[in-house]
Amino acid sequence: KASNEHERLVVNLAKYFLRHGYEPLESAESFDVAVHGNANVICEVKSITKQNCKGQLRKAVVQLFEYSWLHNDLFSSEPMKIIVCNKDPRTFLPDSYMDFIHHLGLHLFWEDQGNFQTSDNSSLSTLTIPLN
Repeated sequence: KASNEHERLVVNLAKYFLRHGYEPLESAESFDVAVHGNANVICEVKSITKQNCKGQLRKAVVQLFEYSWLHNDLFSSEPMKIIVCNKDPRTFLPDSYMDFIHHLGLHLFWEDQGNFQTSDNSSLSTLTIPLN
């Protein structure tokens, strides 16, 4: 079930980037979704529950730094590193953990009715660099 949720979220994220004028990339061996060119973004998708939330976010942190290093040839500059969850992780973790994620220079989004939101109520489209 978790892999179905993960795949659904990857597909929705790729469609989201397409709708906003970006060409999403996927790598079966590493990152879930990335865009490069005028915007350099690498995303790690995690389906979370109360039981696995902290572990999933820890895994995503390491994966994002590793994948951006391994694939630095894809990006013209250091990519924005984004964790994308299937639901709001603040439901399961204290604000201090969200502060930790932001302290590392990472962004955390979750799917909400076809959009991707963050704790300050901005959407993914307001964070990424417009193509024009």
